[in-house]
Amino acid sequence: YRVEPNDGISGNAIVACFVNSLTALTAELEGRHYGGGVLEMVPSEIERMLLPMPSSVNGAQLADLDARIRVQMSADELLRAQDRYVLRAVGLRSSDCDELFAAWSRIRHRRQRSPVEDHTNPIGAEVEDLAKSALKKLRARRVQPRTPRVRRGAAHVR
Repeated sequence: YRVEPNDGISGNAIVACFVNSLTALTAELEGRHYGGGVLEMVPSEIERMLLPMPSSVNGAQLADLDARIRVQMSADELLRAQDRYVLRAVGLRSSDCDELFAAWSRIRHRRQRSPVEDHTNPIGAEVEDLAKSALKKLRARRVQPRTPRVRRGAAHVR
């Protein structure tokens, strides 16, 4: 699909901020799950994803993200590192980031049918409650996650 930045947001900023536990969790909650752990998202679901955008985004964050991906940092480590940059910069506390990460991890393991060692992580409706709680905290701090516009039927991401 073709994703276009909203006015005043660069494509590089979207890429640099896209990888974080809040966005990953909303992808899990909004997307469709198929056999074998496949997660699919159509434009209407992508439009509902939450994308926190700190005002301090610059090319250095995108370069750091690129470097982490190139050294094949695990998804867990990558999200934790990005959470420190993206989610903390929009006003979430470390404990909020930990809750979002735990919720994403649990729901991802459920979708992929992989064992989870920490059974204290939330499941089911508790995952959605955590996401809603994080959103309330963002809004209380006057942080409004943005979503990019998506053009239906386009063949590539812009």
